[in-house]
Amino acid sequence: MYILTTKNSRQMLLALLTLLLALMTLQVGPLALSAAAIPPEGRRHCPELGAIDRETLQDGAVIEWICKEYWIGTTDYWGWEFYRYVPGTSKKAGGTRTSSSPPYIMRVTSAVGDGVGGGDALGAIWIFQPDGTALNRRLQVHTIMEYSPTSGGPYSNCHDLGWVEAPTEWSFWHTTIKQYNEPDCGTGYYRAQVAGRFWAISTGAWESSSWHYSPAVFISMPCCAPPKEPTVTPTPPVTGNP
Repeated sequence: MYILTTKNSRQMLLALLTLLLALMTLQVGPLALSAAAIPPEGRRHCPELGAIDRETLQDGAVIEWICKEYWIGTTDYWGWEFYRYVPGTSKKAGGTRTSSSPPYIMRVTSAVGDGVGGGDALGAIWIFQPDGTALNRRLQVHTIMEYSPTSGGPYSNCHDLGWVEAPTEWSFWHTTIKQYNEPDCGTGYYRAQVAGRFWAISTGAWESSSWHYSPAVFISMPCCAPPKEPTVTPTPPVTGNP
């Protein structure tokens, strides 16, 4: 076995060890930090950041949900958020409400998209404990699809679902409006108006959000609808005496 005995050799070996440790820190350090930043299971409501979950609606449009990170002070949690409608253009808005009495976090989203031609609207609600864990309660969402022939409004209701309750106590609920291949109120601008609420056991009352309005999406009637079949068979012309 060859043993380094000179001072220069020992210094060179020390330098090599220092460089090796530095390289290991560069490779392992970020991974260790990422692992440390992953919240515990109770605060992970989706599998991994950036994950996409797809929901296909009856009209053929697809809702994509994305896993995102949220912060409550210095505490983080992962949760699903509306990402977009596929295909076409979609727009969304929303807000978060926090309360200490009763204690909860409420997120509400309103979204609209042109979908497969006629347009779709969505209303969603999530509720959590102040520490980011799930809060399972009776949930309701009120989703309205509004219409205006011009971009400046005023808007009127095209569809109004009213308050729709989740079939079971849960921490997430959403409702959708589907217009299939053409907009039901004609060519114009459509937006979603959404509110959410849950039943607070401690107060015996509904805790409600404010209204959230999505930006508008322009949706037009199909340009080339096929001609309708005649409803009455025409009488053939008389060509002569019988």
